[in-house]
Amino acid sequence: MTSAAQRNKSAITLKGSAEIVCDYLRWLVDRTVNKIALVITNVKTFEVMERWDFNVEYEGETASGDQTSEKPLKQIKNEIRDVLKQIASSVAYLPLLDCLCSFDIQIYTKSDVALPSEWAEAEPANIKNAQSVKMRTFSTNLHKMETVVTYKNDD
Repeated sequence: MTSAAQRNKSAITLKGSAEIVCDYLRWLVDRTVNKIALVITNVKTFEVMERWDFNVEYEGETASGDQTSEKPLKQIKNEIRDVLKQIASSVAYLPLLDCLCSFDIQIYTKSDVALPSEWAEAEPANIKNAQSVKMRTFSTNLHKMETVVTYKNDD
């Protein structure tokens, strides 16, 4: 059984999550993010079980302070909703993770980005015997987001 100190040390805090999101949003505006990945790992074996990649492509002119999209907000929200529905329905075909898992967030940036001091460089999270499924994409006319889930195929 783990102590409260150990559990708290590995827990995600709202403050920490908010800082990650703020950095990520700033880098999106600056057009320095290539991908964000959510990596799900078996706690006992450290084996990567799933990796959710959110690939970013930049559309239109280069970055400027006040970027706005001509695309209707309703259309953007509908595209995002469709992606979220597809992610939610992925439970139907993804293998059950019947082990204790943890997750990590990896943000892939251009090489000249100054990372916060508490962040660390990480190796790519490769999966043995992998199967990938490409989800729908959505676009704001400033950013195009493509989602791919890669999972361990035990078949």
